[in-house]
Amino acid sequence: MNYKIVYSFAATCLLLGLSFFHLSGNSHALAHQSSRAEGTSENTPQCGISLLPRDQSKVGIPGEAITYTLILYNHHPYPDSFFLDIGLETWKTTPYSDQVGPIPVGASVPVTITVTIPNNVDWYSSASVEVFARSVYHHAQVSEPARLITQAYAPPHLSFEPASLESIQSSGQIVTQTLTLHNGNGIPLTYQILIPGHKALYNWLTIVQASGTVASNQALTVPVVFDATQDQSGIFTTEIYLDTNDPDQGHIVIPVEMQVVDLPERFYLPVMNK
Repeated sequence: MNYKIVYSFAATCLLLGLSFFHLSGNSHALAHQSSRAEGTSENTPQCGISLLPRDQSKVGIPGEAITYTLILYNHHPYPDSFFLDIGLETWKTTPYSDQVGPIPVGASVPVTITVTIPNNVDWYSSASVEVFARSVYHHAQVSEPARLITQAYAPPHLSFEPASLESIQSSGQIVTQTLTLHNGNGIPLTYQILIPGHKALYNWLTIVQASGTVASNQALTVPVVFDATQDQSGIFTTEIYLDTNDPDQGHIVIPVEMQVVDLPERFYLPVMNK
């Protein structure tokens, strides 16, 4: 038997086994390190700063100051203070304080940002601004932006008068009354007035301006015509439907009544001369 060949073969197998064990151990270690790194990146931002939530949206009327609250987190292994930086702004944006801190390790504090809607903007106009937190001690460390979106919007607010429409008139007479619509400090109020049922049944009633728009903080007078030229004496009733884009008063029912009376004939007495 050739002992040299056997010895060489055994040594080669031993070296291959050790190499495999070494490579296997390294791969497990690398996988463990990668798993730890992935876990860290998911839970903690690389810069050690968080400004949350990332997105907020609010609405308000022109001239109003809208307040946002963000939470600033310090993930650094040491206490730190932070500057609050405002990105490109269309509407005036002001932090409650330009600097926050020091914040303890792992702690958080609320920060307040105010966005003022200009007085002269149109309804539905909007503006977006980004806010950043920057470390006082390490200026290169900046948080991901928190975006604030503000829109000039407020719902219309309807008020009207009178609550019901009534007319007492003689046969053959035409009387015009008014329904006044008011809009509060919101977007334009759109309205439509309908008379339910067949028109032939209510030919005594006419809405002159049955649809339209009422601007913010304005009022509009709608003529309502009572026509007794085609009817005999009696009481005529119906309802009119006032539909608007006011979310709280989208459908209003207004009672309407016309009372037609016969006037007594006039008698003229002769004038006696003295």
